[in-house]
Amino acid sequence: MALLLLAAMFGVWFGRFAWLRITLEPTPRPHHYEALILALDPAPDDPAIAEQAMDLLSFPPWVWDEAPTDFFSGVDVSTRPAVAAIVPNRHLDITTVLQGPWDANRPDMAAATAIFSWDEFEKARRTMGELAMTGWRERLDLSTGLLPSIGAYRTWSRWLVAHSRWVRETRGDPAIAVEDWLIALRLARQLHRLQLLLPQMVASGMERDVASEMRLAVIEGIGEVDTAALFRDVDAILAPLEPPSQVLEGERLWLHHCLESAFVREGGDWLAVGTAAESAYWGVGSPPTDSQVCRLWNLTSPLFHNLATARANVDAYIASLNVCTDIAICQQTVRLDSGKVLPPPGALDGFIRLASGYGCPLVDYNISALKFAYMVRCELDAAVTMLALEEYCRDAGCYPESLDQLVPHDMHRLPVDYGDRQTLRYLLDGHRCILYSVGLNGVDDGGVDTGRRPEDFDDNENLDILFSGPRREGLTE
Repeated sequence: MALLLLAAMFGVWFGRFAWLRITLEPTPRPHHYEALILALDPAPDDPAIAEQAMDLLSFPPWVWDEAPTDFFSGVDVSTRPAVAAIVPNRHLDITTVLQGPWDANRPDMAAATAIFSWDEFEKARRTMGELAMTGWRERLDLSTGLLPSIGAYRTWSRWLVAHSRWVRETRGDPAIAVEDWLIALRLARQLHRLQLLLPQMVASGMERDVASEMRLAVIEGIGEVDTAALFRDVDAILAPLEPPSQVLEGERLWLHHCLESAFVREGGDWLAVGTAAESAYWGVGSPPTDSQVCRLWNLTSPLFHNLATARANVDAYIASLNVCTDIAICQQTVRLDSGKVLPPPGALDGFIRLASGYGCPLVDYNISALKFAYMVRCELDAAVTMLALEEYCRDAGCYPESLDQLVPHDMHRLPVDYGDRQTLRYLLDGHRCILYSVGLNGVDDGGVDTGRRPEDFDDNENLDILFSGPRREGLTE
């Protein structure tokens, strides 16, 4: 009789357990986490400014054929550049313009020249520059993705960098080129505000475009630049890179949103296993609305962590990234089997496939993003230093004995080598100077010249990264 009673009680308990697992669903709060992420590094919450910025991002002057009819209201249609005769589909791939030396006879560069010469391009450029000075509240959508406009930021930065090259080549105007660089960096700062992995990596890519163009300007000769003011402006724009856990605080909040999208908070904070698997498969915070998730998988929820444990694991993982303070440490730590940081939240926390946020199960992409950010900041510091070295040489007729001689007239601080967080290395050998980083392994090899650009180094190489070396004859005159 007692066994029958126990069996009946178990049957009632299991029936309720199964009913709850099959009928209840997660209740994510995307708007709650969107607000938290947008508050991390808030921009002015002015709907009019945000709307204007979104219009410029969505309908820039180089794709006016897709813009709303009233977007270019009052524009004389006859002033539009005849790009169609040069680029049949009227969509110019600006990345090709940035490849190779400037040649006004090349079709893509001729098309870019036509657009750059158009008054409406300059109007849009000035407007974007004004908007980027203060920033705007971004449109973040965690329910379907992260940032719908993320690609437009990178495209805008490339057009600005290409425009800076055009004004150098056709007008010899370094001031406008510097304006373009700063606007592009401010657009990158817009993405850094979110402190999310993917926007951070795109923003770092935008900063690398600017750094590469700065170095090219030094090699080709840009004319006089107030490098002290430029360096101060760059420092004022760039987002801080420490502590690493703060750099990725938005990522921590996004992971918490992913957890709430997979856990049922009513009745014990248990994992909806099928929903978690579906969410991870689609790579978003919640599965698509038309998905058919088999809820019988939820009966296995006792095998997984509860929500409190999963949240604690996410927080501990992000906090453990604070050891990644320079390129060399990141290089030693990036593999998940390195033992340098805690493993990212995994299957028991509901991240069935989404190890470390994105992609490869062997590599921690959050650490890769930090390493990339450090490398790009190193390139930016080096690029401004190269400009400062040319300014010093223009005034003194020779390069300085040490970088200390650039401070404070040409630079307000010494450049940082993010390879080991020391000062960038500098050597003077006769009439040439060498500026370099210790690179991926943090070991100073004396500035070995590999003949390659910093962005071309492979992760498995441990050579110094050379930013400047022998100059062309007469370059500084």
